Amino acid sequence: MKTTPKISVIIPFFNAEMFLERAINSVLNQSFKNFEVLLINDGSTDNSAIIAKQFIKNSTQIKYLKTENKGPGIARNTGIKHTKGKYLVFLDADDILDKNALKNLHTCITSTKSDLGIARHKMLTSNGDEIKTANLFNDTILTKFETVKAFLKNEIIPTSWAKIYKTEIAKKTFFPDLFWKEDDVFILNYLQKAKKIALTNKVVLFNHCYSNSLTRQLISTEMVKDIFTSYSLQDKYIPHALKSLFLKQQIQTLLDLFLIFKIDSKKMEKDKKEIASLLKKRASDLAHLSTKINLKKRILLFLLNLSNQIGISFVLLLLSFLKNNQIKKLKEIKN
Repeated sequence: MKTTPKISVIIPFFNAEMFLERAINSVLNQSFKNFEVLLINDGSTDNSAIIAKQFIKNSTQIKYLKTENKGPGIARNTGIKHTKGKYLVFLDADDILDKNALKNLHTCITSTKSDLGIARHKMLTSNGDEIKTANLFNDTILTKFETVKAFLKNEIIPTSWAKIYKTEIAKKTFFPDLFWKEDDVFILNYLQKAKKIALTNKVVLFNHCYSNSLTRQLISTEMVKDIFTSYSLQDKYIPHALKSLFLKQQIQTLLDLFLIFKIDSKKMEKDKKEIASLLKKRASDLAHLSTKINLKKRILLFLLNLSNQIGISFVLLLLSFLKNNQIKKLKEIKN
C-alpha cells in the first residue's frame, strides 16, 4: 500500500536542459524523504523532457506532466491539480533546494500550526557567488494583514518559492495566465484564505540569476502589460488600510520600468512606441490617485506623468541625472 506523501514539490520547466537535473537532484537528496516531485513540462522544445523522463524511470516519487507553453504560473496550476501531499512547495528549474529545505519548511508550518510558511533564500550569480540573502527576518508569526504589509514594504519577497503551502488552500487558489508577476496574485489570493503565517530564518533555496533569466530579458510589450494586469488583479486583495502602500509600490515599479526602458531602448527593434505609450498611460492613471501618498512620491509621479505633456524622451533625460545610481545598479543586474 502506497503512503501519501507529506510534501509535493512542483517544478515547472521550459527549455531548462542546462539546469533541470541539478534542480531535481536537490529534491531527491533532501534529508526529509516523505515527498513527491511533479515535473511540469511547459512546452519545452529542447532536451528537458528527455532528462525529466529519465528520472521517472529511476524513481517512483517523480511524476511527469506536460502543458502548452503558457508560462510558469499555468504550469504550476497543473501541478497543484495533481498534488497528493498535505503540503506543497514550488521550485523553479534553475534553482536548487538546500539539503534540509523540506525538513525546515515542514517544521516551520507544522510546529506553529500555520497556513503558510516563509523562509529565507540566497540570490546567486551564474557563477555561484552570493549576491544577497532575501527575507531577513527572525522566526515569528504574522497575521495575513501583517504579511501583506511586509510584501508591500519589500520586507518579504512575494515569490512562490522558498515557501510552504497547505495543499487544501492552494487547490482553491490558482495562478493567473501571466508570464510576469503571477506569483504576487497567487500569494495575495492565498492569504485571503489563511489566518496564521510563520516565518523562519532558515535558508531553504538558492536562486540563480542567469543572464537569460526572465528578470534580465529585454523589456517587451508583453512584460509591461502583464505587470500592469497583475497589479489590477492584486488590487482586490489589498486591505483598504494598505492602499497607499500599494500605490507607492506601483509607482516604484513604474519608475523601474521607465529606467529599464531607457537602458534597453537602443537594443529594441520593435515595440518601442507601444511600450512608451503604455508607460505614459500608466503614469496618467496613477496620477489621479496621487493625493493618497506622501509628497516625495507625488513629485516622482508628477515627473513620470510629465511624459504625457513634454514627451517621454525628455523625462528619460531627466531621470538619467536624477536616478543615475539606480540606472547603474539596473545595468549591473541586466548585464
